[in-house]
Amino acid sequence: EAKAAKVKADFWKETQQSIDFLTKGSGSALFLVNVPDVSVVDRVRQQLCDNDEVFWRVRKLDGNCCTPREFYFSLYEFSDKGRIIIVDDADELLSSTAPIEFFFFFFAALNATSDHLVSYNREELLVDDEGFSYPKRFVYKGGIIFIMYGDASKLHPSLRRRSKVIDASVL
Repeated sequence: EAKAAKVKADFWKETQQSIDFLTKGSGSALFLVNVPDVSVVDRVRQQLCDNDEVFWRVRKLDGNCCTPREFYFSLYEFSDKGRIIIVDDADELLSSTAPIEFFFFFFAALNATSDHLVSYNREELLVDDEGFSYPKRFVYKGGIIFIMYGDASKLHPSLRRRSKVIDASVL
């Protein structure tokens, strides 16, 4: 029992350090996988929100309800260094059945060897429901936290290479 408590404490310590790393503008993405505690989003948000300076730089998205267009808009709005997007329940968003645009956006935003140029290659004008116009390309410098409840082995190898993956299956 003491060993299990230590493993869980180590998991949260590593998670907190990784989140701090992202909020300082270092690194691009963190994947929290197989997290058994359904309140993980609340705990992650609490850590981020405890710091008033960070609180206003965080947006939470539901991976089950997010469209590629909405995700692109969020990436743009949170593209500055130190800004964080939390994608809860990201399993569907990262599955092989997800729209291919998500992967284009992920790879561009998280690419360690490029300038992180994210583009929306559509002819249509990019305007949200309120009439705000978005650029067709921008440089992404923010961070993303993906929270998944499924199997870490299903995570695309390219995404694994571009991010920090913390797998809680050992808990």
